[in-house]
Amino acid sequence: MTAIRKIGLMTILGLFFNVNLERIFVSDTYKRNRIHMEKGYLYAFTAMMAFMVNLNLLAQSLPTDNDTKKITYQETVIIDSVTRDVLYERCKYWIANYYKTDKYDVDDKANFKVLKEGFFIVKLTYDIKYKAEHNVTYTVSFHLKDGKYRITITDFTIYNVSTGPKTKQSLEVALSKMSSQNKTELTAQVNKEVNNIIEDIKKVMKKGAVEDKDDW
Repeated sequence: MTAIRKIGLMTILGLFFNVNLERIFVSDTYKRNRIHMEKGYLYAFTAMMAFMVNLNLLAQSLPTDNDTKKITYQETVIIDSVTRDVLYERCKYWIANYYKTDKYDVDDKANFKVLKEGFFIVKLTYDIKYKAEHNVTYTVSFHLKDGKYRITITDFTIYNVSTGPKTKQSLEVALSKMSSQNKTELTAQVNKEVNNIIEDIKKVMKKGAVEDKDDW
């Protein structure tokens, strides 16, 4: 092989290896950039999901009294031309009809205040797919004046039905220990149950006892 042929061959081989080395370098750089981009997308997606979860929790938050720091639902309802004596009888009727009892925890006619303790059941997820029933207790109180009344629902506690009342704790404490999923589940169910109670109270307080009509 002549010297010229050797030089030509070496030149061709050099060009070949340089081109392939460049390809390898470019390919490796592309892969690294792609990995960084994918990680960036993953971090951005994770941050967005965390933001949405927090936003959902805020949207479904439970109302808290500024003074007591307790979860408290409170509403004052105006009913013109209805005396407090009539409102007193209507709220007692509602309690007796709703809770199926004529016993009250507080029945203070002198100060026109009536209070009753109640409960409802919520279901919370555990072990990913199972549901456990929890008992949520509360007090509902009525403060009555001529032409208006105030409903206050507070003093919430919760315990797992399977373990019994010995595990009872305030709803505020229980929420602070729960997972995000359970907080969302509990908040949604408590809001729904309490708002249904309030709406039912309003109907009776507005119209009083509703007699069943005979279809005959």
